[in-house]
This record gives sequence, structure tokens and C-alpha cells, in this order.
Amino acid sequence: MKHILILIMFFSIYSLNAQVLISNTTGVPDSSAMLEVKSTDKGLLPPRMTASQRDAIVNPEPGLMLYCIDCFEMQMFNDTAWTNMIGLPPSQPIPIPTVTIGNQVWMTENLDVGTMITGVTDMTDNGILEKYCYDDDPANCAIYGGLYQWDEMMQYVNTGGVQGICPVGFHLPTDIEWQTLELHLGMSQSQVQAT
Repeated sequence: MKHILILIMFFSIYSLNAQVLISNTTGVPDSSAMLEVKSTDKGLLPPRMTASQRDAIVNPEPGLMLYCIDCFEMQMFNDTAWTNMIGLPPSQPIPIPTVTIGNQVWMTENLDVGTMITGVTDMTDNGILEKYCYDDDPANCAIYGGLYQWDEMMQYVNTGGVQGICPVGFHLPTDIEWQTLELHLGMSQSQVQAT
């Protein structure tokens, strides 16, 4: 009985100091690592979220890491603020070409953000920004932009004028904003209300 108790204590102490290896092959973790991920054909996928979702995290722990999908970079919380993984403040969104029409600022290019899925697959609220490319050809997304189902484009929010899949500083236009544009471009009030 005494030997069994000593054996149980040995395994208990060992498990308190155990290291972890996640790998598709056998092996042991490097002695300097508490957790090692080993692969030659897959990467490590951290949580992905928009800057506004990131900023909604209450009391982030220093060292918390994520991928900011509208900043296009890995970020880490450093005691006081979010920084990119090289220690700089989060980058500004990629500059977007715009045009001012009346008092409104519009993007001059179609969006091409997200991970392409085939046209026979429905987009779902799965935390991954998904897009279609015309004829399931990624080259068409590069030329014409991505295609999105309504809910995916709105990021599963039903409020008009939300940011949705738009870059930081932009939002999906409301019907009133479209009407303002149409009026400025010369349509009559009756034509605008009929559309």
C-alpha cells in the first residue's frame, strides 16, 4: 500500500509539471516550452474578431492575443492597450480609395474581404467572414470584389447603418443614404421613392 501511495504521489507531482505537445507526429515538447505546437502543414489559428468586438472584451489580461480582421494584423494586449505583435500601436485600417459625392463619402472599390467558399455553400454565423467569388474563381474576387449574402454582410446584426463587413470608419449604407446619393445624382424625389 505504501508503494502505491508513493507511486500516486510521483505521478501527481509529475502531472503538475507536465508539458504539452500538440502534433500530428510523435515526440516530446521542447524543454523550454510549456506548450508546443508542431506541424509542417498547418498553422495555429487564434481567435478572429473586429476591432469593436476586441474593444468589447472586459478587462483583457496582459498577453491576450487575437487577430483583428478589420486591422489585418495579430494583436496583443500589453497591460494598458492593444498593440500589434511587434509592439506598435494597432495599425490604422488599410487606406481605402474614396470619392465625395455631395456631402457623402463613398468607397470607389468593391470589398474583397473574407475567406472564399463555394457558391453551393450557405454562409453561416460561424465567426469566419466568408465570401463568394463569381464562378468560384478567386481571380474574379480580385477584379470585381467579393459577393456576400445579406446576413453575412451585416455580420448578423439587424440594425441599419452598421459597420458589418466594412473597414473601420465605414458602414453599410442605409436606404436613406442611398436615396440621398440618388437625389444628388439627379433622380427626382418620385423616382427615388419608387425604387
